[in-house]
Parts: sequence; structure tokens; C-alpha cells
Amino acid sequence: MTADRAAYVVRRHVLERVAAALGPSAVSPLLVKGAGLAETVYREPWRRAMSDIDVVVRPEALAATLAALEAAGIEVLPVPEDRRRSFALFAERIALVRTGPLCSTLELHTQLDKVVPHPIDWTGVWARAGRVSSLPAPFLVPCKEDHALLVVLHLALSDFDHPPAWEDLAALFRAGLDERAVVERARAWGLVVPLALALARFAELHPELESASLRAELRVAPWRHKLARKLFVQRGPRVLGLRWLARQSLLRDDPLRWFGGIVRFARLRGADRFAW
Repeated sequence: MTADRAAYVVRRHVLERVAAALGPSAVSPLLVKGAGLAETVYREPWRRAMSDIDVVVRPEALAATLAALEAAGIEVLPVPEDRRRSFALFAERIALVRTGPLCSTLELHTQLDKVVPHPIDWTGVWARAGRVSSLPAPFLVPCKEDHALLVVLHLALSDFDHPPAWEDLAALFRAGLDERAVVERARAWGLVVPLALALARFAELHPELESASLRAELRVAPWRHKLARKLFVQRGPRVLGLRWLARQSLLRDDPLRWFGGIVRFARLRGADRFAW
């Protein structure tokens, strides 16, 4: 517990330093996943351990955000030389915030997907987000329903092998969700399959929190459930390679969008390798 509290104090210091670097006029970034949920749906925020802090910024504000962090003495890692063309499809930049001998990782995203983004209504996510009294301005935290879907997206991208995310879902369900809004946004954002598969697993992990009505709204072919049980088994370190892309194909509501995006990624990745 002492170590958890100490890590939480460091995290709060990092957030305050980042907030000071961005200034009051910054376009409000979204604090998502662990760092945002710790302050909203966990009774004791230090109990939500994490290895990094995830922030989503508007694409048009990314360059100014990175410049502000660098001006405040925060190290922003450069784009890898061998991924100069394809790196943008991962929609993230990494900053290192040092607190004495400690170094915290800040991941700045313009969206949370990898390679091929889902059609997430980020404008709506920002509009529904709110401030939290325990967090420094200008940070916002997504509403619970949006956050639940972002956690499901993260689980899907992690092959459903990220234990803290399952606890995040449990905390969100305990806090109360508008299930109709979750279903409607899952359909609009192309997350029906990931949500259905996640809820099936969630019912095994937390049967006391299972929502039969929510699962009934999400009809997914039985073969997807069977394949998911076979494919999404962790067998060592996860690598974002061809096998990962093949597994992700099972989770897409929009196969044409997905395969078109894969072709684009392959073209850019090939250009990276040729240039390198």
C-alpha cells in the first residue's frame, strides 16, 4: 500500500507538471484509461497501478502540445528513423517526465487505435467529457459510457490480455452505466464485436456484474466466440506483426475499412524499409 501511494503521489506530480507546461489556454486533453479512471470510478485512486499515463489530444493540437512540453524541459522522444512514414498510423508520441531519479512515461495519442482507426466520434467524446476536481486543469476525463468503450478497444488491441483493464470495466459497471448509450455508440464506432467478446469474458471474471440485457443487445455469430477462445490466448510476449493483424481481423465490424487500412499500412511500411 505504501508503494502504491508513493506511485500515486509521483503520478499526480507528473500531471501537475504537464498541466503547468500546457498552460490554461491549452486545448483540453483527455486523460484516459488508468489515470483517468483512477480519479473517477476507483474509491482509492492509488489502487489503480499503471506503467504509463495515457492522454488523447486533438490532432490539430499535437504539434503545439509537444512543443509546450519540450519548452518545459520534458523530453519528447523522436519518431523512429525506420518508421518515419508508417509511425503516424499508430497515432502516438512518447514523452518522458523525470521526477528526481524517477522517470514517468506519458503517451500522447490523437486516437487510441493502431494501424486502422475505428470510426470513433472523438468530437462527441470531448463534448461529453468533464473536469474532475482532483485533477489539474486543463485535463478532462471521458464520461463513463465512452470510457467503457475505450477500455474495450484497449482490451481488443491487447488480445484481451490486460488484467488492469478487466478491473477497469468492473469499476465502471459498479459506478453505473447507461447501457443503451453504450450499445448505440458501440454500433456507431464499429465496436460491437469487441464489446460482445469482451462481455462474454467479463461474465466469467465478474459474474456478479454481468448484464444479461446488455449482452442480449449485441448479437455476434457463435463462430467468432469459438475462434476468440482459441486465438486470444497469451503465448509469450505480444508482437504487433502479421499474426496480430490476423487476430485483429476477427474483431472488426468493418472488414472493408480494415483491409483497406492494412493495404495502406503495408505500403507505408514497405516505403519505410526501402528508405531505411
